[in-house]
Amino acid sequence: MNGNTNRIKRLVVCMAALLVFGVVPASGAEKGVTENSVKVGASLDMTGPTAFVGKALADGMDVYFSAVNAKGGIQGRKITQVVEDHGYKPSRAAGAVAKLNDRDKVFAIVGGQGTPTTLAMVPALKRVGLPLVGIGSFSSKLAYPPKKLVFQLLTLYQDQMRIGLDYVVNDLGVKKPKLGMIYQDDDFGKECLDGLKRQAKMYGIPIIATVSYKRGTVDFNSQVVRMMKAGVEYCFLATIYRETAAVTKTAAKLGWKPTFVINSAATDRITLKLSGPAADGVLGVMCGELLSSQKPGYKKYLERTQKYSKLKKPSFYHSVGYLFAEVFCEGLKLTGPDLTRKTFIKGMDRIRDFNTGVGPNITFGPKLRAGAHSAFIVKAEKGDFKKLTGWLDPRDKP
Repeated sequence: MNGNTNRIKRLVVCMAALLVFGVVPASGAEKGVTENSVKVGASLDMTGPTAFVGKALADGMDVYFSAVNAKGGIQGRKITQVVEDHGYKPSRAAGAVAKLNDRDKVFAIVGGQGTPTTLAMVPALKRVGLPLVGIGSFSSKLAYPPKKLVFQLLTLYQDQMRIGLDYVVNDLGVKKPKLGMIYQDDDFGKECLDGLKRQAKMYGIPIIATVSYKRGTVDFNSQVVRMMKAGVEYCFLATIYRETAAVTKTAAKLGWKPTFVINSAATDRITLKLSGPAADGVLGVMCGELLSSQKPGYKKYLERTQKYSKLKKPSFYHSVGYLFAEVFCEGLKLTGPDLTRKTFIKGMDRIRDFNTGVGPNITFGPKLRAGAHSAFIVKAEKGDFKKLTGWLDPRDKP
């Protein structure tokens, strides 16, 4: 009798504690999940060299989660988020996984940022079984080979370059363009070059010149001269904002007038501001809707940004954060009320052609972790981008 009495007392004490703290675990007692909440984490650069991206991503996610919570959450669970600052340092990003899992006890990470930082997180994610939805990176290394816990939502660099060449050949009607590429001498640049090579080979088009540059380069005179001497007419750039501006301004100074095709990391108003008139005519590959988009989903994003955002500045990376949050919530919906990390992975694998209105269609499957493959083409005109096409997938046949 005394044993039973003691057990009953302990049970009463536990129930009283739960009532005092107002937290009731969900069935299965999954980490970060209660009957009325889901706690998620994010690993972003909030103070380092790409903090402007991290802050935009974080605020974009908060906008969507705030809108969802205002309507009661998903399956009756409101979403709370903890942001861990990795400062764009791989070691801190790896440590963030342990902090978010062990200290903050999050259910999943929604929002990673950067290729080297996210790659550093992968072993830790696998060790603790923590899902990651959405990465501020276009690298194929995060999607291939598929990693069960990692869901990549942005169109990869290789696909972007393929779509760019498809546009030149099929929409502009230039069947034998004189191709060249200036690329950063790292994984980013080489992935862009690989994408261009793949599509050029499919069309039977030679790439007549390629030249690399080291990260941090400010003088692109030698690279531009090499392209000029080779006779390049369509020059693809694996460059970011500052480098893109330097190339276009150098070309204008030397009187060289090719058609430049740039990747989505450079297709931003920052590039146009830095380039000035030299950017006019540049073709860009975009993976997120323009501010002028009339899509209902994008209009809703703008309305919610005005209502819930702390930054009040819609932008590409801000909309990417919103995209991360919306796709995560779609995964929650498809999982249903029995929410565990295991069932959530299965729910994410059921996402098919999901479109938020701010980005590309998203599809996942048990062996598919590159969720997006489409983009559209824009043209720089007088300090802004004009949309030239709808969303396009890279062609697998000429």
